[in-house]
Amino acid sequence: MKKLLYGLICLVLTLSFLSLAAAVSEDEGTYEGISWKYKRGVLSFEGNGYIKEDYNAIWPDYNAEVKELLVGEGIKGLENFDGFENMEKLHKVTYENDIFDGVYTISEQIKEVLYTSENAVFRGINFVNSRLEKIYFLKANDKYKWEGNILYNADKTELLYYRGSKKEKIVIPEGVKIIGDGAFANSKIVSVELPSTLEEIGNYAFSGCTQIKSIDIPASCKRIFTHAFWNCKSLKTVVFNQDKIDFATYINTQRGKEDWLGYTFGLCTSLVEITVPACEKIPLGFFSSCKNLKKVVFSEGTKSIDPVMFFRKCKNLQTVFIPDSMTIDRSFFNGNTDGKDYPKNAVILCHKGSKAEELARKYKFKYKIIQ
Repeated sequence: MKKLLYGLICLVLTLSFLSLAAAVSEDEGTYEGISWKYKRGVLSFEGNGYIKEDYNAIWPDYNAEVKELLVGEGIKGLENFDGFENMEKLHKVTYENDIFDGVYTISEQIKEVLYTSENAVFRGINFVNSRLEKIYFLKANDKYKWEGNILYNADKTELLYYRGSKKEKIVIPEGVKIIGDGAFANSKIVSVELPSTLEEIGNYAFSGCTQIKSIDIPASCKRIFTHAFWNCKSLKTVVFNQDKIDFATYINTQRGKEDWLGYTFGLCTSLVEITVPACEKIPLGFFSSCKNLKKVVFSEGTKSIDPVMFFRKCKNLQTVFIPDSMTIDRSFFNGNTDGKDYPKNAVILCHKGSKAEELARKYKFKYKIIQ
């Protein structure tokens, strides 16, 4: 009798499990004007507008099973800066729209993207934490051209993406003006030679390139965007050949929204010293977690920094030169915390009678007058 009862319980549990599995293998709904459908590993979106920030709460049971995303032509992007977290099996994205505004910072395993619109715009910012192996344009698209493993725009003024998977040296050809968002992110390249025509390095362009040891930025480069060299753990030497540069922000192209990010050299744990050219403002977290950084020189003409997370986990920092043009505040060595994880022994080098000397005294920072 007990065996029979046990068997019946097991049968009921098994049927319940199968029923539940069947229930979540296919489902659909609408949320904030966007229709979604889940079927056998494919999560698709239709409608007009942005997928809302809290969409993730609608289908938590499906996240672990999603293998492919299908984005309808009216979908403009993600409302949240990043998204599709917990989708550990996600490997392919298909776009039916022209452009998608959003960043898949969590989805490391995405390997393939398919564009079906003839006006499709490839955006490396969508895949900054991935390393795409396949990029397809279903319809003829004269905006782009491949040369080997590198995708360029039609006139080769912008390098959009490198899909190589080997440890190799890259020489970017003369004529290229822009290295696009996420172009080399998380690749295995061991070095890169930048052209004298380069004007801009995009968001996350070299983030996660852990094999690169040095970078020589040509005088022609005018702008470097957020997270450009984030997590380049072997990067030890950075040479700027210009007197002035703009460390720019990430801008959502369709929404016109500006996110003041930063972390340009964050997690560059081999970086020991650096001289930064003049700029209007240095963004937050610029040197965050550069644990071996000892010396920083800010050039005359630099006006201010965003102190948030700026020197966090830079405990070995010894000296920082502050030019007469630059303003600092009490958070410079402390962040917005009690100073934990921030340098305790760093000394400000400044000129006598400068604003830096005045502020160092005011905030009781260690400082030294130099000629």
